[in-house]
Amino acid sequence: MLAKNERFIHPNVDRWIKSNVRRKLANTYREELQLFLQEWLGPIVNYDFQGLKAGYPYLHFPFNDSLYLNDLRLGLAFEIVGDTIVEGKATQEQYNKFLMRQNVLRIKGWQVVTFCKGNLEDEEHTKLFRKLLEKLYNNSYKLSAK
Repeated sequence: MLAKNERFIHPNVDRWIKSNVRRKLANTYREELQLFLQEWLGPIVNYDFQGLKAGYPYLHFPFNDSLYLNDLRLGLAFEIVGDTIVEGKATQEQYNKFLMRQNVLRIKGWQVVTFCKGNLEDEEHTKLFRKLLEKLYNNSYKLSAK
């Protein structure tokens, strides 16, 4: 993977982040957002992020160590997991909330894709997740067209 300062970032990626993500979260997750939108999702949707929103789609379980992106039209949610969870520094209560948010979405019929910065920086994960996202988007568009 190219160094951060050597990567091309499509203008729609930074435009979407600026328009849709609160400044504090954007500052915390900027690199993850840029990688996800540029390398994973962007090629699938031709860098047209219409319908993609930042934030948990239902009542929020307060714990600020992950960022949700969602597409209500397609029932897809993407969770970028922060360092507290990844490094095992979360309290039991924080971890329970982390799991509860995912479970609520799944019970309500959402497809949830969870990943961390390490996944985004790994070329093999990028290839695998792009294939997964292509399937999810293709299946979701078929279902939403019915």
